[in-house]
Amino acid sequence: MKNFSLLILLVLQFPSTSCFGNLSGAWKPGQLLVDVEGVKDIAIIRERLRIDLRPLEQGGMIKITATYVIDHPQPPKDLPLTFITGVQSISGVKCSWNGIPLAFTTKQVVNMPDNWKPPAVTPGFVPDERLLYSQNISDTQHEWILFTVPLQTGRQSIEVMYEVEAGAYYSEYYSAKFWQTAYILAPARTWKSCGGLELEVFAPENWLVKCNLPLVNQGQQWTASFDSLPADYIALTTQHPNGKRVLVIGLMQSLYLFGMMTLLIGLRHLIRRYRQVKQISNLVNQQPCTHHTSMLLFLLSFLPLAWNTVLIATAKSDVPVSQDNYQLFVIFVIFQGVYWLLFLAPLMLLSRLVLGLFCLFGSWLGKQSLMKRKSGVCPTQS
Repeated sequence: MKNFSLLILLVLQFPSTSCFGNLSGAWKPGQLLVDVEGVKDIAIIRERLRIDLRPLEQGGMIKITATYVIDHPQPPKDLPLTFITGVQSISGVKCSWNGIPLAFTTKQVVNMPDNWKPPAVTPGFVPDERLLYSQNISDTQHEWILFTVPLQTGRQSIEVMYEVEAGAYYSEYYSAKFWQTAYILAPARTWKSCGGLELEVFAPENWLVKCNLPLVNQGQQWTASFDSLPADYIALTTQHPNGKRVLVIGLMQSLYLFGMMTLLIGLRHLIRRYRQVKQISNLVNQQPCTHHTSMLLFLLSFLPLAWNTVLIATAKSDVPVSQDNYQLFVIFVIFQGVYWLLFLAPLMLLSRLVLGLFCLFGSWLGKQSLMKRKSGVCPTQS
């Protein structure tokens, strides 16, 4: 069993961009699950959680402050606690008890209980839209905060502050990237009871905020109050207000458009050749159907790339550099342009073959019409 646990610890060490946290009892290293100690007889009267998203406007880190008002009816004792975070590294950590700073240490952890895992998605701004958020927490490495509280009898407060990097989601439809964060509430269930949650979310001015819990918008502040833990986690999504949905043309759509243009030009050649062959004077020295067509088709094939370039550049004009979804331009202009150039030569050869077949069919229809005319049969008669 010891070798098996060591193998799991060696294999399951991949970083995550998620961020979350909550307070629980001491953690016993060497086990696959967290064993909570020392908090089952202590009640959380109220948890106040403050999530400050405002630094994201300048590309900074999210500031999280969790304050727990607890009731300890028993004699004083030293209580070791572990604050659960869901990121590989944190900064700006401060721990305090009744306003008195406490010493702390951090520890890298790779295993978590199932109900302490981060959400797989965060909510989007379009109904039923879900944005991929993080990997399974059992496949990631996290930094936890460990400290000891000198508990006294009665009511007291414990506060943990830290900064964490937000997850960034680069949508293929929006000019500004999405910022994501999550906070796990489930560890609070390991205490004797939890009297509720006061949630405050601060966002930059006019920024959009979406949460899996109902929030009341008060300008830059979003609030909610719950009499009990409302869920196992809080999932948040925010975005710069100038982020626009962009109607880009994908590679497959470009291919469909190229095929449609080929068919339309082919139909034009068919009708033109049919009319020419019906005239006896034009049967000799006919120009090839594909004359000047290849160059036209070549130029038209780059219309989707030109459309994407102009559309993306226009949509991103009002988005600050720190909020820019650069992948939009990379995917739909650079990568798509390279792929298109690689496959354009065989596509052009295929299109010439298709156009030639349309011409042959037009010639055949014209000859059939001529044969009927020479035999004295009206082409319109059956």
